[in-house]
Amino acid sequence: MAITLQRLDADIIALTDNFTNLVKAARIADESDDARRAQVPGDLMEVLAEKIVFAGQSLLALIGDLKRNALLSDFATLNSGTAQRIEAYEQQERASAAQLKLLKREVAETLQVLGEHYQPPKHQGTDPPTDTANDGDEGLRELYQLALDIQLPHAIM
Repeated sequence: MAITLQRLDADIIALTDNFTNLVKAARIADESDDARRAQVPGDLMEVLAEKIVFAGQSLLALIGDLKRNALLSDFATLNSGTAQRIEAYEQQERASAAQLKLLKREVAETLQVLGEHYQPPKHQGTDPPTDTANDGDEGLRELYQLALDIQLPHAIM
């Protein structure tokens, strides 16, 4: 920062000194002044004008550097932008999780319907047994659980 301030001071001093010299060189000679001393070569005025333009361009470049530095060093804005993106990604994650949960529920319902439709009837013409351990239902539950545990492709998310 100290170098930037030194550069700023040097450019402003050069600008004001060259402008002062240009005004001195362009003054009109009074009758009391010697006409020869008052004459200034035209090249000197052009050189002074070019130095003023150069100092102005240097100041504009310095202003551009300061703006770029201010933008890159603005951590509060960068952090708030990052926080907004994180929040958007978290919302998208919640929406994807809800959609995945709904999809799992639909798959479970579809498997239930398919299981009921294609399950061979074991007890045709007789009353179903009253025991609690039914081997066919247990196998079907395992099939449902396997179907729900299958990893879905990343394209769905």
